[in-house]
Formats: sequence, structure tokens, C-alpha cells
Amino acid sequence: MNENKWIGGVFLILLSFFLFLYNYKRSVKKGNFGFYEARGFFGALLGLLFGIAITLLSIFRP
Repeated sequence: MNENKWIGGVFLILLSFFLFLYNYKRSVKKGNFGFYEARGFFGALLGLLFGIAITLLSIFRP
């Protein structure tokens, strides 16, 4: 059970990456960048950082 902890971090990284791509395509094609688009971008970026942190902590922690 202990060696499968990094799967959650990788799943979070992939989820945030696809959320980031979705927000990017939706806002750039329309040509507008408002509050909701920025909220989606920062949410995806925060999820990406948390996913990387969870993955690294679960790999390098004994």
C-alpha cells in the first residue's frame, strides 16, 4: 500500500494538465481573458504544483 502513494500525485498532475489545456483552448479561441479564465488557469497551476509535491514527497519519503 505504501508504494502506491505516488499514483494519486500523478493522477492530480494529469488532471490539472488537461484542465489547463481545456481552459487555454477555450479562452484563447474566444480572445478574452477574464476573471473566470484566470481562476481556471490558477486552479490548474495550483493542482499541478500540489501533484508534483505529493509525488515527490511520496517517492522520497521513507
